[in-house]
Amino acid sequence: MGIDPDRATIGRSVAERLGSINGDTVHADDMPTKEKWSIVRRFKSKTETLFAEELERKRIAREITRWRYEALRFQLADHNELQRTYTPDFVCWWPRGMLSCVEVKHWREQESDQDTRTVLAWARQQYAGPLLEFRAFRMIRGGGWTEIWRGGA
Repeated sequence: MGIDPDRATIGRSVAERLGSINGDTVHADDMPTKEKWSIVRRFKSKTETLFAEELERKRIAREITRWRYEALRFQLADHNELQRTYTPDFVCWWPRGMLSCVEVKHWREQESDQDTRTVLAWARQQYAGPLLEFRAFRMIRGGGWTEIWRGGA
């Protein structure tokens, strides 16, 4: 017996990845939320984990159709031996077909804002179109998110 993806509360693809643990079939809605995330996803920081939870709430509320962690990579430069790529933290699909590449920052990382804006502006110049945008959010101390940069679409 496999997984019933319709019982999964965190999305079909996530439910398919859960499979079995120690030989027992696992359903996503049979596990505490914290365990779902620790098994299914490995984020690089707690900030990314919190933003993923926010995106999952938006997906359940149908504000976005789906999201993926580090799903795309953009080649920004290829001059001689210098290669510069950009991998957004998250990619979000909106109901009308638009794609958002999202970078998230902790509230303490304000000194990196200019670097973030520069890389996003560079990516936007090369790749943005009517259906692709680049965005950056910073976590607010005490909870929540604020948009610090938006470009494209």
